[in-house]
Amino acid sequence: MTSLFATTSRPLRPQNIDGSECAFTITWREFIKTTMATRLTFYDPETDTAVELILSEEDARRAENDLQFATALMNSALQERATRQGKTTNVKSQQGDADNTDPDSPNTEGHSQSAHQGDTVTSEESGLYRWTTEMVLFLLDNYVEREEKFSSGKFSQKKNWEDIAEAMRSKSPLITGPQCAAKMRSLKKTYKSVKDHNNKSGNDRRKWLFYEKMDTIFQSKAWASPVAVASSSGVSSQRSQESKSEVSSESSSSRKTKENMASLLKKRLQQKKEEEEARAKRHKERMEMDEKMLALLSKLVENK
Repeated sequence: MTSLFATTSRPLRPQNIDGSECAFTITWREFIKTTMATRLTFYDPETDTAVELILSEEDARRAENDLQFATALMNSALQERATRQGKTTNVKSQQGDADNTDPDSPNTEGHSQSAHQGDTVTSEESGLYRWTTEMVLFLLDNYVEREEKFSSGKFSQKKNWEDIAEAMRSKSPLITGPQCAAKMRSLKKTYKSVKDHNNKSGNDRRKWLFYEKMDTIFQSKAWASPVAVASSSGVSSQRSQESKSEVSSESSSSRKTKENMASLLKKRLQQKKEEEEARAKRHKERMEMDEKMLALLSKLVENK
């Protein structure tokens, strides 16, 4: 399939379904030459939502220039997504103890977690994408390969995610950079939640299919550090330990400051004492000199 790619970053500020203002961006535009259709990806940074639509070239151009039309398209897609999610929830509730098909969802110890391979659901109409276990692992592998580019600052985040999406299209041709970025944010959020939960004693240990993989990649990151660790005898946390360390450091600093002040005061008193002694010595010497002068003058008067 031959495709021509072009990107646009014109910000649109439409109205949400409830009437409130939002801001989304058309982040990807692809013309599919074989079907004479255009795929547009709308991304809303406020809700971290990416919606992909397949439109005619005429509708795509109109969406890029007509605010109301673009708003209607995105709201319609969001309504369809909500409807689909509602149907999925109803089906799962009727299945009783059916396994959780979302590989992102952590489970407490003792509960099963299934990872269905090949359950990708790609909707050309709404742009929805179901991440399978295989694709999540593929995403993480591609991220690891390009991790230095993310931290070097030499490449834009958008460029890095588009490179990852391009590599992933070997297995999923319709995947986009914004979808990969949104998925990674979701994975990081779940990883942090599971790690914080498991670091609190007394909690049921949570299992998550991607925890070990994520921990290998992000365990050294500052944002991944556990918030607190609770114990039966009280609450002991990394933050409290840091606070104690800070208090100890402040106390030590305070003691040093007081010692320095006492030393300076003692030195100043010694200097003042030495100055007074020197002044008294000079006064004594002047008095002795005056007495000698008087004695000498008296002798001169007597001799006359």
